[in-house]
Amino acid sequence: MKVYYSGKANLLYQNFPNVHESIVFLLNKLDIDYYIPEGEKHCAEGAFNIGFKDLGRKVAEEFITKLKESGADVAISPYAAGPGLWADYIPDTFGVKLPVPFIHITEFLNEEIKKRNIEFKPYKTKYFLHHGCTVGRKMGKAEHARELLGRIPELEVVEEDHPSIGVEEFRPEDFSTCPGAWLNLTQPELAPYVTENFVRAVVLPKLPEFVGSTCANGHAGIMMGLIAGGYKKPELKYITEILQESWR
Repeated sequence: MKVYYSGKANLLYQNFPNVHESIVFLLNKLDIDYYIPEGEKHCAEGAFNIGFKDLGRKVAEEFITKLKESGADVAISPYAAGPGLWADYIPDTFGVKLPVPFIHITEFLNEEIKKRNIEFKPYKTKYFLHHGCTVGRKMGKAEHARELLGRIPELEVVEEDHPSIGVEEFRPEDFSTCPGAWLNLTQPELAPYVTENFVRAVVLPKLPEFVGSTCANGHAGIMMGLIAGGYKKPELKYITEILQESWR
């Protein structure tokens, strides 16, 4: 199996080289043959989200070309926008489909780690897990992050509270609050207030030592909130970093 790893350019642009390094670490440990595209444009999925249809089509066509040239059997990303857009919006809008599945990295890692029945060393800490809106509410894939972290002994995972949690037919991730990272592009004057409010009102009451989002854009929003509020704790860690640090 060969994997097309999309998202490195975004991670480096958002100053998350440590997240990229943890992903490469895990792929190597799992003995996965992976391909990282050269010349990948950061934040390219933003073209779709903010309405640049012609540019969005060009981005989609370039992605298909690179994916086919790579010879990969599956595409993965720490960003949820790509898998989410290719699940329905891009095929419905432009009539194009990918030749292979495109899935979020938590789903890929969860399935591969399950197959190998990998055990992790204890990681005694409290981790706040934020479910990105696309991974959780739109795609219904939140269980992969929960299962991954649930394999780590002594790791306490906490999530956001919401008054409607427990109501029939609703899941906790259906109400995940957005940390506000996209506001940095569209309404930068508002972004610090929204991102800081998320950290103060949603994360801090849970008293975690670490915090992270399934979506690396949400992860960036949390980082912005920590900076805006001047908070030294909790420390920001993406799921792959937790997995790397608890790898036996």
